[in-house]
Amino acid sequence: MSSDFDIYYNTIDKMLIDADKAADKVNSQVGENRMKYIDQILDRIQPIEEEIALAENELPMISNIKEREQASIKVGSLNSRVSSLKQKINQLNQARPSTNDEDVVQEKVVLSDMNKVQVASVLLDAAKVQLHDADQALTEVVVLNNEITTVLAADLIKLNKVNDDLTGIQAENAIAKKQLKQLAQRVTSNKCYMAVFFLVVLGVLGLTVWDIVNTYTKK
Repeated sequence: MSSDFDIYYNTIDKMLIDADKAADKVNSQVGENRMKYIDQILDRIQPIEEEIALAENELPMISNIKEREQASIKVGSLNSRVSSLKQKINQLNQARPSTNDEDVVQEKVVLSDMNKVQVASVLLDAAKVQLHDADQALTEVVVLNNEITTVLAADLIKLNKVNDDLTGIQAENAIAKKQLKQLAQRVTSNKCYMAVFFLVVLGVLGLTVWDIVNTYTKK
């Protein structure tokens, strides 16, 4: 797996762990300190998302398909953890713990306009994360489809090569048959020539014998 991706993943994992710990401390805070803690956690989310984006950019650099799939799953896990963190912050922002301090109660009941915007931003970011997960899943399907298409194209090339070889063999067989036929015709012609030659020789021998016999008979 890419060493750069591992670095990004470990960094993001530590950032999320720290943010979760900070979120767990919010319940022990009241008043301005509580809102301060929430704002600090919200400020941590954007850098985490930026690091996740950098980690996603490293995915195409991973040549091994299995390792790339594992890295993609890790990125999805990080996005899910970010979404869970945002939901936790939203719940903390809406929580109203009981207290005897009238000023603190008033602070917890009435959210400032800035906090309302932050809550809306958290919900919007959570929706973006879900949309991003769906887009990531679609991208993985497209990548898998491209890999299957590549394999099928390679198989088609091999089949075409086999077909070409078979066509060549058939052509060679046709040529061989033609040559055998010509050879058979030549052999047949040669046999005819030999038969004619043999008859001529027999004729010459017969005439010679007949001439010799006539000569001795006249004497």
